[in-house]
Amino acid sequence: MSNIKEKNNNNIINKEKEKNEIKEEVNNNINIDYDKPFYKDESKTIYKINQNPIIKEISIIKTKNNPPKRAYLTVDYSKNNNSIICVGGTNIFCEQCNKITEYNNKENIWNYWNNNDQIEFDLELSGHSSNLIRINNNEQIFIFGGYDNWKKEFTAQSYMINITNKAFEKINYNINNNEKNREFPLPRTYHSSNYDEDEQIIYIYGGTDMNINHIKNNNFQSVWAFYLTKRYWKKISISNPSPLGVPRGHSSVLLDNKLYIFGGVILFKKFLNKLFIIDLNKKKIDHIEYNKENNKNGIIPKPIAFHSAVLIDNEKMLIHGGLDKNYKAVNDCYIFYFKDFKFDKINIPLMPKLFGHKIVTKNKNKLYIVGGMESFKYVGDESLISKNEEKDNNLSNKYVG
Repeated sequence: MSNIKEKNNNNIINKEKEKNEIKEEVNNNINIDYDKPFYKDESKTIYKINQNPIIKEISIIKTKNNPPKRAYLTVDYSKNNNSIICVGGTNIFCEQCNKITEYNNKENIWNYWNNNDQIEFDLELSGHSSNLIRINNNEQIFIFGGYDNWKKEFTAQSYMINITNKAFEKINYNINNNEKNREFPLPRTYHSSNYDEDEQIIYIYGGTDMNINHIKNNNFQSVWAFYLTKRYWKKISISNPSPLGVPRGHSSVLLDNKLYIFGGVILFKKFLNKLFIIDLNKKKIDHIEYNKENNKNGIIPKPIAFHSAVLIDNEKMLIHGGLDKNYKAVNDCYIFYFKDFKFDKINIPLMPKLFGHKIVTKNKNKLYIVGGMESFKYVGDESLISKNEEKDNNLSNKYVG
């Protein structure tokens, strides 16, 4: 009898121990509602960093005179024309688009640019970069690199496109007689570019020409600065480049003379979710190591490439979409707060799964997503999407020009 009693007592103790273990496991692995992100601080308490979603709604805009469906294009917003201008891109048959298209916000229609300059330069690019340049109220678009479908090769050529008169200019770089051996950026695609409006400098970083030996080359590891007024390239060598090489299909934003680089893929297989910072003054890279033990960095994004990111109010960076390590398109949306150095995952109903698309800002309260692929199928510009931020309560879920 005593043996049975002892056995029962042991069972009770074991069950109580099991309950405590389960309870402890639950406490240590709190089921976080990722639609309303929480973070744990060092004392293991829970607090909400973001009470309301930053973006309250999303609407798909059905437009007229739709251009070809394509991805890996560039998209810029013209304040003067109140329009969105798209250059290049490739369709499902890997054919580059040679027509520049402009979306008129007021009339909700796409228009095609047709002129002799475009035909002369055979501008059929994908995976290139572009930046809208505004000087004395004159708007131009600076184009660099990409894959040139007409010539079947990667390019390091730059173009300037005048939005007012739709004139094209092929940029010839200034070289002094004593600078014949000066280095220039190698041809590349899927790089990133940013524009410093105060200094009138374009910064180019990363990308690839599909030669795996080149991604560790100093030419790719460096940041390239193009001085618009002097039409002069300057190589900014990084003192501590990554031994893995540079990514392609990453995103970058420029803030306070620092490039914030996120994601991308190295050697066609290593997808990244790392955030690293290139200090252009110190010419060095700061690799940010996430603190996962106490979630100091918030909800860390998954490794992605060919996503899109945009700077908002010089306070936060929005990251959307991309390909994951299984080459599947995702619709994840994250906000990175520069002040707190934290990521926040936000849930936006109807957010599409896209990669190879672009996000562009009209103003601080309205963003657009244009182009891209969805699950290896192209989503064209007719699925142009408008997103409204929470701040502006006057905006409805219908498109307003």
